[in-house]
Amino acid sequence: MAEGQSGRGGVAVRLALLGGFAARDGAGRDTAIGSRKAQALLAYLALSLGRPQPRASLRQALSELRRVLPERDPPLPRAQRDSVRLDPDAVEADAATLERRLGTVPAAIRNERSGSP
Repeated sequence: MAEGQSGRGGVAVRLALLGGFAARDGAGRDTAIGSRKAQALLAYLALSLGRPQPRASLRQALSELRRVLPERDPPLPRAQRDSVRLDPDAVEADAATLERRLGTVPAAIRNERSGSP
């Protein structure tokens, strides 16, 4: 496997979605994803990790993502006949981490902070 590529196991891609888009491989090196459409697709898939999404009209963005993301088995993103998804064990996104952590805050504390009863 070539340098910068990741096999099975471990985070292959880290995404910063809060405050601007940035993608890094598992070793922390910047990954250039040039088109906004491909960036948006990757962000969308990262926020719905593991859940298949409809594949129609995404061919060009999928092609760019396959070209710039680390090679791995299964591939990132994983496209099937009618859907596309990311392996939740292979991608880490700051917004998804924040969402997951907020979900672990007890409801009483969340409600107190938001002013809800």
